[in-house]
Formats: sequence, C-alpha cells, structure tokens
Amino acid sequence: MADEETVKPVPYVAFPVLLSCVERMGGDEGIPGRVDKKFLVGMADGTQFQYRQAFRYLGLTTSDDRPTSLLADLVHASLADRRELFGKIMSTRYPELTALPPDASGDDFFAVLRDRYGIASEIQRKKMRTFFIAAADYAGFPVSPHIRPVKARTSPHHTTGSPQTNTSASQPREALVHDPEVHADPNGQKGNGMPAGRRDIDVSLGDAGSVSVIMNVTRWWDLSEDQFAKLRKLIKEIEALGDSGI
Repeated sequence: MADEETVKPVPYVAFPVLLSCVERMGGDEGIPGRVDKKFLVGMADGTQFQYRQAFRYLGLTTSDDRPTSLLADLVHASLADRRELFGKIMSTRYPELTALPPDASGDDFFAVLRDRYGIASEIQRKKMRTFFIAAADYAGFPVSPHIRPVKARTSPHHTTGSPQTNTSASQPREALVHDPEVHADPNGQKGNGMPAGRRDIDVSLGDAGSVSVIMNVTRWWDLSEDQFAKLRKLIKEIEALGDSGI
C-alpha cells in the first residue's frame, strides 16, 4: 500500500489548464521558484489550491510547491517526448487505472476510485474521470469506451422541407428536448419533457480536453418559455462542440 501522500489528493482539475501551465513555463516566464498564488494568478483561492495539489500529486512539485526535476524535464521536452513522459507519470500515479483492461466497465473504473483513492462523491468521481480521460488521451493510453461518458443524443437534423424554427412559439416544449419521457407538475399539468432533477452533460473535445456541465433543475414547469428555450439552446450548443470535432 502506498503512503497517504500518493493516495489521497488526486487531481480534480481541468487537464488542459494544467497542461497550459506547463507550456507557459516553457516560455519567457520560465519555471517559477514555486507554483504558488503568484504563478496561479487569476484563479480563485480554492481553485489555486486544487492546482497546487495536482502538481504535488503528479510529482511535479514538492510539498511546499517547489518545482521538481520531473517538472523541468516535462517543461523542456519536445511535444512527443512530453506526451511520453506524461505517460510514465500516469503509470506511476495511476497504476490501477492505467492497468484496467480495454473492455473495463464504468463500474470497474469507479470501483478503483472508491477502493484505491477513497473517492465516493459523485461529483468528485466525474471530475476525476474527466481529468483521467483527458490526461490518458494526451499520453496515448487507451481508455475503455465503457469508461468514457455516454455522449448525449442530438436531435435529428432536418435536410428537406421548409426551415424549422426552434422557438417555444412555434412548437411545444416536448419537441425541444431529447428525452421522450414527460414529467407532470404537482398540479397534474403536462410537463415539458425534460427529466426532473439533475442531468449531466459530458462532451469530449479530443486532445483538447472535455466539457462537463451539471444541471440541477427540479421544477422545469416553473421556467418561462423564454428561459426554457434559452436553456435548450445552450444544451445543444454544448453538445455541438463534440459533434464539430473541435
């Protein structure tokens, strides 16, 4: 069993941002004496702490945020060498996750997070999965398709006939959502077709990373038509990021 330092503070940060910090050190600014508030300027205090923990956990800084030789190697490496080096970091820091078989299930992945890292919170599990997949893709590690988030369905595109207008005035709310299930409000009135409660949207951006959005709206029927239409439009635009291949 590894010591506590290598087990607990696993990163829940956005991998593309962490990578951009490494790339930034390769510029004129250079590697800072410490990866601290001065270097992470512009981030909220809580966010800064998370990124400092991520650098520590990956072995890129010491417990007092001073750069390690591994960070220097990563900064000065070519793109190909940096990917290879990051792959070695992944193998060292996530041995159980990188060793999962190519057909591992999402339950297998989350079981490792629970048993190996003590991650039980659903939000933390999803953030950790997003970070791991983005880092693995960058390093060239294969990730089971069953572990990747299920891509949200998109509405069929109309290729013939008259142009369609996607507004609440021209069509019922049921036509504006993906899920066919219709929820009723407490008074028994027909709902808008959107599943009540929480909904997670995870969109892969390939090597660039991913976008994760959590919606938690329990009373869809209380939204105005304008609010509902704008929210529906926002969902489609987020999903289109993945469709566009960005």
